[in-house]
Amino acid sequence: MNDRYGEIALHPAKALTVLREIQREPSPARVAYLRNYWDESQVMILFVARISEGKRKGKLHIYDGGSRWRAKVDRDPEYIFVCWVREMTEREAAAAFLSVNRESMKPGTFHVHRVGVRAGEPEALAIKRALDEANLIADASHSRYPNGSKGEFSAFGAASRIVRGSFDRTGNWHRASAAFYFTLKLGQMAYPMLDVAGRSERAHGYHADIIQAIDRIAMWNPDLPGDPDWETHLAMAVGSKLPGDWVADAVSFLKTMPGSSHRGTVVSKLIVTHNNQGRTPAKFKLAGGFERPA
Repeated sequence: MNDRYGEIALHPAKALTVLREIQREPSPARVAYLRNYWDESQVMILFVARISEGKRKGKLHIYDGGSRWRAKVDRDPEYIFVCWVREMTEREAAAAFLSVNRESMKPGTFHVHRVGVRAGEPEALAIKRALDEANLIADASHSRYPNGSKGEFSAFGAASRIVRGSFDRTGNWHRASAAFYFTLKLGQMAYPMLDVAGRSERAHGYHADIIQAIDRIAMWNPDLPGDPDWETHLAMAVGSKLPGDWVADAVSFLKTMPGSSHRGTVVSKLIVTHNNQGRTPAKFKLAGGFERPA
């Protein structure tokens, strides 16, 4: 083996390992996702260190690609991975892990969407179908309502969570696309604001936490989408506060600044609770109750 360049080798999953002390533990959710949506074209190469000294000499340790390996090893230990293998001490393998992860620049959600459309990824196409129906185009940083020309949408992390969540529940990408479109429609109904030039510089209805909250409420109230009266009531409930105020309430409630996916869930419960405590005859279901964390 060339110590500098290493070698390309084929190894079954059972011949490889991950030394936990020098590699992060993949989340169960990430491993489950890889198992459920395994794509042979996306396996790529594993980066492997053949430990050169110590009590674990000879072990084939994966320092990049451990999640893919974990998704296969228990169910298909004979699965063959293509590996780039180099002789390393455990210390060198740890340094290699840090180098790979520090130097990698993960693409933003906008770029993942744009490339996903070109690659024919079903999730990206489901998002694009909803954007097309809403007369929107993808944008890296701005969201604006359509007004005589196409509007723009930029909250792709939220869009992905909505579409992926709907697909996980229904197994249907077209229904997932429809669920996302519903959030866009309701968001604009809730905040139908345009600036003096007829263009919205702040499309509040496409705010990430708002569309995720709408998606949650629709999931808890499946008869709501398609009923004009209930849609109007929901839009009024959502629009009773600006997105920033809902988010501030959610952050105050949690006493932390969680990620957007968590905030969206809390915002949805705040909207339903606020609405149901008012005088409106439209009462929405609140799944799971709403308890203040200790």
